[in-house]
Amino acid sequence: MTKGLIASVLAAALALTSLPTAPARADDELAKILAAGTVLFIIGKAIENENKSKKRTKQVHHHHYKPKAKKKKHVHQRPHQSARLPGYCLTRVRTWEGPRKILSGRCLRRNYDYVDSLPRKCRRQVETYEGVRRGWGPGCLRKQGYVIAGR
Repeated sequence: MTKGLIASVLAAALALTSLPTAPARADDELAKILAAGTVLFIIGKAIENENKSKKRTKQVHHHHYKPKAKKKKHVHQRPHQSARLPGYCLTRVRTWEGPRKILSGRCLRRNYDYVDSLPRKCRRQVETYEGVRRGWGPGCLRKQGYVIAGR
């Protein structure tokens, strides 16, 4: 039982026991009936208040924040000897020395999962009319065993 309910029952018991034990008269009986009604009313209100307070209190669930694990980019050793690189990443750029073909670094990072495993010695940095372009030399990659897929 709850504290409020126990307190109201004790108050009612004290109120009833303090009534005098005089001979029964109509006034005394009326007083007893009123006292009993009051006690029952008080007990009913205490129970009602207890039920309302249970409804009002929300159970708060504490959810501990767990950040999502970042997807780690796996650095693999060079894939199978005939790994196919996307052909649409092969672009022709205009340089001061004439046109050159290069596998675009940006395109490969977006479309090929194993960019980090490509040979570093095949990386190229080409100066064009529009600025510097970075990527991989297709001839070097072919010598290393990579295959450039058709467009």
